[in-house]
Amino acid sequence: MTLDIDNPVALTDALRRIGGLDGEMWDDIGPHLTCDEAEAFAALLLAIGESETMWRMLAAHASADEEGDHHYGYMGERGTT
Repeated sequence: MTLDIDNPVALTDALRRIGGLDGEMWDDIGPHLTCDEAEAFAALLLAIGESETMWRMLAAHASADEEGDHHYGYMGERGTT
């Protein structure tokens, strides 16, 4: 598969495919992301209209954060850190 990054339709389709990935995948990946990586994925998911997936991924990420980390104590509620 090739992606023509100069083709906005192809790029939009690829981003929507990321947003449509199974929620359990984000549960699995979230704890392994750094805070910066989680924030980058959060921005991407929010930009493509996947806010519920964004919150789910952030909650999964926060589950592995330690005290002092940016997302430590986040319980998956919007706006709660």
